Amino acid sequence: MVDNDNNIIIQQENDNIKNNNNQHEQEEVNSLKITKIIITPENSSPRKSLLTEKLTHSPEIMDQLTKLYSSSQFNSWIGVSHLFKHQLSNGITDFICNKLYQLEDKDIDFYITQLCILLWNQKCDQISQFSSLARFILDRCSKSIRFAIKAYWIFQALEEDGDRNLNSIEKSVVFQSPPSSPSQRDVHQYTNEQITPIDLDKFYNTIDNFDQTTTTNNNNNQTNNNNLQVNNFSTSPKELVKIISTTPIDDINNHIHFIQPNDAMENINCTLKGNRKIYNNLQEKKELAIRLREFSEMSFIACKRPIITRPRTSSLPIDDINNNNNNNNNNNNEINNEISEIENCKTPPPINSNSSLSDYDFEFEMTKSYRCDYFNEILSFVQKLNRIAKILLPVPLDIRQAKLKHEISQLNLKLPLGLYLPMWQSSNHHCIVRIPPEEVKILNSRERVPYLLVLELIESDQEALSTNIFEIVSSYLKFTTNQFNINNIQTNNNSNNIKIDYMKKYFSDKIINNFKQEKEFENNNNTNNNTNNNTNNNNNNEKLKEILQNNNNINNNNPYGETWKEKTERYRNLSPYGNLKNWKLCSVIVKTGDDCRQEQMAVQLISKFQEIWNQSKLPLYLRPYSILVTGSHSGLIETIPDTMSLHNLKKNYQGFTTLAAYFKSTYGPENSDSFRLAQQNFIESLAAYSIVTYLLQVKDRHNGNILLDREGHLVHIDFGFILSNSPGNMSFESAPFKLTQEWVDVMGGATSSQFQYFNVLCSRGFVEARKRSDEIISLIEIMLSGPKMSCFQGGRLAIDSLKQRFFLTNTERESQKYFEDLISYSIDHYKTRYYDKYQSWYNGILP
Repeated sequence: MVDNDNNIIIQQENDNIKNNNNQHEQEEVNSLKITKIIITPENSSPRKSLLTEKLTHSPEIMDQLTKLYSSSQFNSWIGVSHLFKHQLSNGITDFICNKLYQLEDKDIDFYITQLCILLWNQKCDQISQFSSLARFILDRCSKSIRFAIKAYWIFQALEEDGDRNLNSIEKSVVFQSPPSSPSQRDVHQYTNEQITPIDLDKFYNTIDNFDQTTTTNNNNNQTNNNNLQVNNFSTSPKELVKIISTTPIDDINNHIHFIQPNDAMENINCTLKGNRKIYNNLQEKKELAIRLREFSEMSFIACKRPIITRPRTSSLPIDDINNNNNNNNNNNNEINNEISEIENCKTPPPINSNSSLSDYDFEFEMTKSYRCDYFNEILSFVQKLNRIAKILLPVPLDIRQAKLKHEISQLNLKLPLGLYLPMWQSSNHHCIVRIPPEEVKILNSRERVPYLLVLELIESDQEALSTNIFEIVSSYLKFTTNQFNINNIQTNNNSNNIKIDYMKKYFSDKIINNFKQEKEFENNNNTNNNTNNNTNNNNNNEKLKEILQNNNNINNNNPYGETWKEKTERYRNLSPYGNLKNWKLCSVIVKTGDDCRQEQMAVQLISKFQEIWNQSKLPLYLRPYSILVTGSHSGLIETIPDTMSLHNLKKNYQGFTTLAAYFKSTYGPENSDSFRLAQQNFIESLAAYSIVTYLLQVKDRHNGNILLDREGHLVHIDFGFILSNSPGNMSFESAPFKLTQEWVDVMGGATSSQFQYFNVLCSRGFVEARKRSDEIISLIEIMLSGPKMSCFQGGRLAIDSLKQRFFLTNTERESQKYFEDLISYSIDHYKTRYYDKYQSWYNGILP
């Protein structure tokens, strides 16, 4: 019966598989067979998960899963969530991974963080053999540079986490010499010379040798054992040993004692054996992150999944001979060495000018070498941005801005050709051609130095694929050279002359022809570029913008200053690239020293909420923004143009009294169309963020973290406190969400029709989010299994509390009434007022 079911399922699945995916088809067939064997009672395995045991008693579940995965309802969320639920079932995992190949790239890219965490959480068997999930991720890396760079930085952040965790364990165990007199034994203070950190790798090896030696010499006398123990640690018989582990301070003070040499090894072994499994597991996880990072890079460079060998990538050290030649002339300081580490490790092409390779092989090897250097240029650029933040940290506050402009000016002169950052939603390639130094700005921060950059981009109409990256980057030559001459092509100092010859030989004709055609087209259309761009930019909210332009109050007292559209047009006229039709202006914030992964998760959840409400056709407004994590404590954050924090609005708007008065003075009388439209934008955004901040328990909601755009929308930023953590861990903001009396007045008061509209939006939005709560919960559950973030300090309790806030055990009507009660409870809550006053007293943020 099982065999018949297998044949039917396999036949149905084979009918749905494309003919050009023979390899994936065979893997699906094998995975289905494996799955059926797992659930058959006669083929029980000693290693059973809870899921496998359930499937053993319910074979029908497998048929239901197969139908779900083969149906049109299968999407990226189902695939990722079921990979997490069934991660211990190899058959289901293999089947889902092969189904992921049929989904659109943008849907897969949305869950790239979760996919990488799932792969990192798998057992370390993929060090010797790839799992189906590893094959899928590396295949995506081999096709898309956007996916490859993101995956590289995700695994690099996990590697940095491993380094930090291992260092914390190693530093928590030290040898200390005893005090010189017995009277000092109660005073636990030692000098640096008395404290020596332990190398746990050598230490565990010593313990292993000691255990083996003591096993073979059980009949030896105690004196010999004592001498052997002392010799293993290179200590004299008169020295004492003390172990300080990760015990709380009070426990250390109560239980610390000086161990005699004859029981040193026994006590050391007992103390560290409990942490040994944790230490080894951290080492395995770190090694796995390193391997996956290397494989992600190599997949892009070779345009195919690498074989299981330790790859020689551009981020690894090259041969000792080359290292010696390069390092002899390198006397830069420590910060510069961090940047040059990548630049000096570029892999040269494994060919020479006298090679007898065919034209196809020669071209492939050259493009492979070029992709290696190109990948490193992107990594080096981001490292330089982080390096600037480190340079600015010790600089006095009054000259930091000038120093930042100087550093950006130097960086602006050395931008590599085709510089690309997978920052924004578009999958097409772009080239960063200029960073205006006059627009850089240092942001306020107590301990860090985040700063803002404005980037000039040239957008390409081609997708950022690994196979065509050389052609795309070469197409930017016509934009970056005043007089096109293929003989004047120059590459960076680390490139080889043979690569230049290759560019001239194989690409000169194609580039010149494309350049002539496109240049002729641009000359005929340059006069119309500005007019066309202006028309396209006026499509969004055209009605409100037209009314605002006719409002004399804005011209007389405008706290926002220059609009983003006006700035774009100004720089279009100033920039040497502004006459290009595909020119674009963007801005980002560079953050170092802070873990941006929690904020990235929060913005990802906000995007999911917006998707849910858009599909439900609810007029709720959220403004997600892009966050690119470049390390465990670094990242790039997209800015939101034409916005201002409520704090700065109250501070900079002349004669500001209340937010309702500002709306009237800015958008006109209450019965005007402009005021009603701005008020509607305010209500729809306030309702959306009220639901999100309640469900995700977003805290630290002072007026510096809430923005207001020109059209009246509220936008929340800075999600450093969500789910289970709060500022100071005091849980001071106990209201379900922030709803001040000032905001209620903008809506016309608690008895107005507009406030009732707000109530309806909140209750309906909550019900729609509740229907798809599993999409939100599963995403957070996967992140809980990943890197340690402060929002998960409550552990599994954070997930359980989230489920309770969705009110899943009640009817829809009860849920609506429940959220209406939350609104009534949140209006002008005294804890909200007190927290705003605290921020005003302590940080000067206006309430």
